Order: sequence, then structure tokens, then C-alpha cells
Amino acid sequence: MNTQNHTKGGQQHLTKGERILSWILQIIPAVIFLPMGIMKITGNPNSVMLFEQLGMEPVGRFAVGIAEIAAGVLLLWPSKSWLGGLVGMGVLAGAVFFHLTSIGIVMNGDGGMMFMIAIATFLMSAAVVWLRRHHIPVIGPKLGRSLVVETQ
Repeated sequence: MNTQNHTKGGQQHLTKGERILSWILQIIPAVIFLPMGIMKITGNPNSVMLFEQLGMEPVGRFAVGIAEIAAGVLLLWPSKSWLGGLVGMGVLAGAVFFHLTSIGIVMNGDGGMMFMIAIATFLMSAAVVWLRRHHIPVIGPKLGRSLVVETQ
């Protein structure tokens, strides 16, 4: 059985394995982004303290919280998951930047766990953008075929 990518309306579709991988890589960051965004929007004391330390309270906290919620929702919408991945990458690039310049890798004695989660979630978001790239308007169809081709 041949399960190579096929096109419909000029858009390439994922193989079964790519779809499974993409969903795993979409769900994990969404499960991270959604509660973190809600915590920021609702004024969790740790979030408030962090954004006060960064000099971005409350506007920065609300902006990041909204972006995290948007990324989480978009990651769960297959045709928009690439956009969720990009939004998530932007949020996480900011998080990594502030870890490296202001907060420090180890935060509140966490042994660097939040920094490592940010890096891992950034990489998962980037993988979603790559796997779902065929949905990106205008440039998506030009970004090439999938790397995975299964044939039997």
C-alpha cells in the first residue's frame, strides 16, 4: 500500500505517521500554553511577581497571556496550527531571551526546569510549523514535500 503524500487543491497532506506526530507536537505545547496564559490573565501572584521584576507589569503580562492562549487554541486547529506554532515560538523566544538576560536560567530554585520547558516547547512549536507548513498561505505550497514517505 502506498501512503505517499498526495495533493488536493494544490495542498499537500500529511501521511498517517506525520499526522500522529503533528498532533502529539500540537497537543503538548497547547497543554502548556493554555494554563500558563490563563494564569497570567487571572493575575497569578507568581506571574505578577515575574512581570514586575521585568518591568512589564501589567501590560506585558496580559499581552503574553493572550498570546499564549491564542497559541494554545491555534495549535489545536489543524489548518491554523502552523500559526499557533509561530505565535508560540515568538512567546518562547521572549521567554528564553529574558531567562538569559534578566531572570537567569534557574528561577526560584527550579533547577532550570522552566528554561528547559521553554526550549523544548519552542522546538515542538517549530516542528509543528514545519509539519503543517503546507497550510501557510501563499508560501506554504512552495515549501516542499514532506520528509516522510512511507511505501509498502
